[in-house]
Amino acid sequence: GGWALKASTPYMAYYPLQGKFYLDKAHIPVSYEGQTQSSNASTEHLGRFDYMAASATTPSEGIVNFQFKHLGALVRLKIAMEETSTLKQITLQTDDNDFTLKGYVDLTATTPTVNPTSTSNTFTILLDDITVEANSDLVVYFLMPPVNLTDKTLSVVVEKDNGYTQSITLTGKNFEAGKPYELTGTMESEEEEGM
Repeated sequence: GGWALKASTPYMAYYPLQGKFYLDKAHIPVSYEGQTQSSNASTEHLGRFDYMAASATTPSEGIVNFQFKHLGALVRLKIAMEETSTLKQITLQTDDNDFTLKGYVDLTATTPTVNPTSTSNTFTILLDDITVEANSDLVVYFLMPPVNLTDKTLSVVVEKDNGYTQSITLTGKNFEAGKPYELTGTMESEEEEGM
């Protein structure tokens, strides 16, 4: 009736649990779609997108110690807003399909990484009707798979609750797994069509 770890068996782990205990260990699904921030500068939505994996290790004296590694990059986007706005979403955009939206992790790999199955030239973070006052900062946190955008133009498009959009252009970075990054810019006031 006892249960113990087998000394000759390699064990591996991942986070967060994907709904089933018996997934194919070489094909653990991940998705970075649907990230929704509920208030300005909130980080409470990040946990379910903070994919981590520990490569295969064998037990020692009946104990296995997993060395988890973050598979995505944590990004803080800080935009100075010159006018009061209620916002619906932020979209990052490049000229190529640089962004991995969905993929899988192979836990049997020496170094588990996100293998893309769906890519796009846009990466969207939904905002739950976040209102930002004039001359204050919109702060958005999100997780994304590693992507090298060094020397690439990165457009940041802000969609407001009235359907209007504004955009700014930033210089991309090499977003590496397990590291935090900050992108900053200013969204200047502009005349909106139809007003």
